[in-house]
Amino acid sequence: MADALRDELLSVPGIAGAEVDTGEGVAGVRVQLAVGADAAAVGAAVREVLIHHGMRPAEAIAEAAVGPPPPPGAPGSVVSFPLVGEHAITEPASAASNIEPPDTQPAPSTPQIASPQRLESVAVEETAAGLSVMLRVNTGEVVDVTLHAGLAGLDAAVVEAVAELTGSAPVRLVAVSGATHDEVPVLTVVLATADRGDIAGAAVQLGGRAFAVARAAWAALKSPV
Repeated sequence: MADALRDELLSVPGIAGAEVDTGEGVAGVRVQLAVGADAAAVGAAVREVLIHHGMRPAEAIAEAAVGPPPPPGAPGSVVSFPLVGEHAITEPASAASNIEPPDTQPAPSTPQIASPQRLESVAVEETAAGLSVMLRVNTGEVVDVTLHAGLAGLDAAVVEAVAELTGSAPVRLVAVSGATHDEVPVLTVVLATADRGDIAGAAVQLGGRAFAVARAAWAALKSPV
């Protein structure tokens, strides 16, 4: 990279010599002006070459020669172009630099896929005011429904809470039945809806009855049919 950069700099009109500082990457370049060369025009051309190579040049620094003036026909002064980072895109802009970085567009963000809503827990609580059922889903939503008297009231309250969580039309519990398949208990609920008629859903009862009823009602109300 250093040799190619030096050759390109030497091809710029007005440059009599070029030196590339190397180490870990490229730290800067120095060019020697030809006699009578326009320093401003040469500096602009050097900056364009550096930017073309993905570098960001800082303000040029003229190095004054020590001793008497050079004899006629001798090369002109030496001008250094220290770099602010090897790559213009990845390095921060320097306060001394008068070259703006190229416009860049932010990378498009990866769309986030929302997790499907699912029933997380069902809790039945007994207080001085009576019994209540609380349903929670994975999105953090919680619904509390006051129970009516008796076991049927518990099932109906669970169904009511599920209907509220799923945004369903008014729902009424018609029946709850249990069966065993291969020694696995299964609860089936039948629900009457205002817009879909009677629908049914089933769930395996691995724990308490309330959670199984909730899962069965959830399956029925979430069914596309």
